[in-house]
Amino acid sequence: MDAKSRIKLMQTARWVGFNRAQLAVDELERRYHYPSCARMLCMLLYGDSGMGKTMILEKMGGQHPSSYEERRGITLRPVVSVQMPPSPDERRFYTRMLEVLGAPYSIRDQIGALEGRALDLLKKIGTKLLFIDDAFRAFIVAYGKLLPLRKASCFGEPAMIQALIKHSSGVTGRVTWLLGRAAERAIEDGREQIIETDIERVSERLRIAAA
Repeated sequence: MDAKSRIKLMQTARWVGFNRAQLAVDELERRYHYPSCARMLCMLLYGDSGMGKTMILEKMGGQHPSSYEERRGITLRPVVSVQMPPSPDERRFYTRMLEVLGAPYSIRDQIGALEGRALDLLKKIGTKLLFIDDAFRAFIVAYGKLLPLRKASCFGEPAMIQALIKHSSGVTGRVTWLLGRAAERAIEDGREQIIETDIERVSERLRIAAA
């Protein structure tokens, strides 16, 4: 192999199957083959930037690549990845998904119409896994904006996200409960903002009460 070929090889992204990454791929593969039901299994994959989350998604995409079905004239996409918009809401999310799927839409479309079109397309192209990149952070930031606090809280910061994941296991119902209780305490003591240690304290009080 000549010098240019070796340099090109080094510059190419490659899969390194370390233990935790392989565990994530194995679990995603299990969910890929899970039978369809009303409430499909979800999975939260969290890690700092550069830790390999994108490579895990690309690994799954490589194992289940898109293919063209000549009979129906459509490209089947068993794995679809969508990047959450910087300022997420339902409209931006569904329009982003339609853009990824290459589907037209109008800025005048109602949210219900956008949602219906996106879901119909995912079903039509045989999508089994939908990856929503940065969904957890976006959800926390969006929910945090709904809390009636007078000061800004760092809902999108890594420390806050890690605290919420640790004490909620990524379950959104628990996340909203923790944030709600922490907001109550912040209002009562006059601080009017939430920091990650508030999540720790609320979770600890819950454990004591349940003991």
